[in-house]
Amino acid sequence: MSTLQELQIELQNLKDVIVDRVIVMKLANAGLAIIRQRTLSGKFLPGSSPGADEYSTKPFARPLGGLTKKLQRDLLANGAQVFTKDGKATWVVIKGGYKQMREIAGKDTSHVSLTWTGRMMRNLGILNSDDNSAVLGPKDADTKQLSLYHNVMGAGKSKKKRVFMGFSDSEKRRLANLVGDEMVKKLSYIK
Repeated sequence: MSTLQELQIELQNLKDVIVDRVIVMKLANAGLAIIRQRTLSGKFLPGSSPGADEYSTKPFARPLGGLTKKLQRDLLANGAQVFTKDGKATWVVIKGGYKQMREIAGKDTSHVSLTWTGRMMRNLGILNSDDNSAVLGPKDADTKQLSLYHNVMGAGKSKKKRVFMGFSDSEKRRLANLVGDEMVKKLSYIK
């Protein structure tokens, strides 16, 4: 049986764990917001390829059937060349590169934001957390693969890297300031 003093110590420890977990979750969510905001504004971390903020204008071919019917019609109306490979699948050549494909689809081309559907940024989340840390990353296998291409391997034929997972020094300072503010709040409850 616990004494009253032992019970008070256990309750204080539980309170500290809960407060620590709240701070970790606030930090993790702030980190996600920073990554999303930076990426949507077309900025990437060191280690990214030169020109990572610009869409490719190099011609490329892709299966026509993998595109929406509207995009197929719009590409063909804009003079895209089609051909059949090995007598099977129909392919389309997009002469203006990925940038032209985005323009025809009505997407923004002013800077790379890694958002055709919005799924990549939307599926970033907190994968695991405890009282001391949190792991951020893609929540599904498809987004994880796309993130791997952009962050590590390089995407597309040119293997262009767009490093968006992680934090710059100034972003780390912002997060550290958030922790400091939370600690001041925590200490203000001590009587």
